[in-house]
Amino acid sequence: MNDFLIRQIMTDDKKTLEKIYRLRVACRYKQGYITFDKFPNGWFDEEDESAIHFAIYSGNSIVASARVNYYNSIEQHHLFPAFQHLQDLPKGERIGYLGKAVVLPQLQRHGLSKMLVRKREENANHEKAKHLFADMNGFQINNFINYGYMSLGLLDTSKVNWELSPFNQNLMHKKI
Repeated sequence: MNDFLIRQIMTDDKKTLEKIYRLRVACRYKQGYITFDKFPNGWFDEEDESAIHFAIYSGNSIVASARVNYYNSIEQHHLFPAFQHLQDLPKGERIGYLGKAVVLPQLQRHGLSKMLVRKREENANHEKAKHLFADMNGFQINNFINYGYMSLGLLDTSKVNWELSPFNQNLMHKKI
């Protein structure tokens, strides 16, 4: 069995962030919409610059990673137009938005995703966020329900510049 260590990665640690960006592609290439042809330098966006990143190590190798971004209100999130139609959005309160979580395929089902969620929830308490959000599809929805999140409904991705295929993304929410 592997011993895993989770670390916070600082935004000025460019070498480690580049490894995370490449890991994102390596973990998603089988799905066909994130490939090294489309993302030769790794999968990243402007939200990475202000995010708090976490990486899980096995020895010296990063095997999983995720980020969280904070906003003083949900209306500040760049995807807000895609979910502003949903009911029960807590406007005017500090939120965290979970994103870009990946785990190497051979290490999936080892609890690493759950470890990343819990670490980001811990961090959200430290950052005084009142709510956590994430956009999810497929089996991830049930995982997040098991972690205490609830689905608020489908995002309207036609309202934003969605970088990926138009999946049916659900907005997941947890009050913390």
